[in-house]
Amino acid sequence: MADHLAVHSSNHGMDRPTSLFRQGRELVYLWLALVPTSAAIATALILYDFGGRAVPPEHPTTLSAPSPAVQKQSQQPGEGPDPSYVEVDGHEIEPKSLADAFEAATGHRTVFSTHSKWDSIRTEPLRIVELPFGPALLTEDRNSETHANAGAIGVYYLKEHNGRFRVTGSWPRAVEGWDWGAPPEWRLTNRFTANPAIYAWGDFMAQGIITRSSTLTELAPEGPVESDLTFSGFDDEGNRESDVCKVTGRITNISKDRSFDVIATGSRAAIERYEKKDGRFVVRRKINWHLPCGYRPQG
Repeated sequence: MADHLAVHSSNHGMDRPTSLFRQGRELVYLWLALVPTSAAIATALILYDFGGRAVPPEHPTTLSAPSPAVQKQSQQPGEGPDPSYVEVDGHEIEPKSLADAFEAATGHRTVFSTHSKWDSIRTEPLRIVELPFGPALLTEDRNSETHANAGAIGVYYLKEHNGRFRVTGSWPRAVEGWDWGAPPEWRLTNRFTANPAIYAWGDFMAQGIITRSSTLTELAPEGPVESDLTFSGFDDEGNRESDVCKVTGRITNISKDRSFDVIATGSRAAIERYEKKDGRFVVRRKINWHLPCGYRPQG
């Protein structure tokens, strides 16, 4: 069975697993829209790391290109999860049990909405997952459809006694979406970690540039643990008339609970390395997915 993961994408989204990342990205794109000069674009993209922090100028790390055999494997077409990317299913849950768990977690037995001055959120139960240490309820938040808002997947750890649920851990926005109020597309997987994990993905488009990314959140006994953001695509065709940059990343070489690689192919060939440290995967070697082909002014 092939040991690689096909890139997932959606029609709209933002490569931002946290509010801080989203705010940093939006500030830069707003600035670019107001000052559309080549010098301004170069300065903004090089001096800003899209995570809300100013950083010194740096060039993308140059990595050795994958072998022709690896490149061929990584370019195999495919839609949705790789067949070996196993979804973890809990046992069949009666609707009453799902409603009971949802009530224990939120105080509501069915879908409900909350409203504020700036947003409205529709919350609904998704499923109960049997984890090695007990059941967990997954919920879905769908926010107002604006570019700055994002939906989310909630996680609630439960204990069941005499047919009643008690919440032992609550993370209402454990896995956030990309934008436009939608929760992320996601799968539950046991490929990467000792405990089941939520693999979520999406994309973001601004100024005609599309970036794609994914997150991996392990449902560990102490609570959900999110690893470093994994990028999976860049396409600036909508921003340029020529010299287009298109890069696709695929997860491969998965060593469970230890490491995995992201192989980039297309206009740029490179390999990123992720290793597990202190309970989460962190990137050890990376390329600049915001400028994977480097700064190239339009002539």
